[in-house]
Amino acid sequence: MIPDLEIYEQIEELGGMVVSDDLCLGSRYFWDEATRTYNPLFGLARHRLECIPCSCMCSEKVAEDRLAHIINLTKRYRVDGVIFATYKWCDPIQMDRPDMMRELENENIPVLSVEMEKIFGAAQQRTRLEAFFESRRLMPWLKR
Repeated sequence: MIPDLEIYEQIEELGGMVVSDDLCLGSRYFWDEATRTYNPLFGLARHRLECIPCSCMCSEKVAEDRLAHIINLTKRYRVDGVIFATYKWCDPIQMDRPDMMRELENENIPVLSVEMEKIFGAAQQRTRLEAFFESRRLMPWLKR
C-alpha cells in the first residue's frame, strides 16, 4: 500500500531524507534482478514469488525475512532512524510492527511509529515527526 505522500513531504521539510521503503508495492521488487531463463515470464514470476512478501502473508518466516532486510537496509544506507508509517486499518502490518520495532531498538536503531488514517490530521502527524527529528538532534550519540 502506498501511504499518503504528504508524510514524505513532511519528513523532507523537517530535514529528514527517505532513503528506502518497505512498502508492499514499493521498491522491494527492484532490490534484486530477476534470473534470466529460457522463458522470460517464468523468470519474472519466479522473481516475484521469491521477493520478501507483504505482511499479509502472515508467517513467522516472512516477518523474520522482512526484519533482516530492514536491518540490512539501515546498515547499507547508514540511516539515523526508521519511521513505520502505516495505515491504522492495515492489521497485518500492525501485527508485525511491535516485534520489528523492538528488534530495531535492540540494534540501537531509533524508531517512530506513525499510524495514519485518511481523517488523521496532518498537523498531528507533523508534530510527531518534529519530535522524532528533534530527539535525534539532541541525542547525537544514538547516531550510527
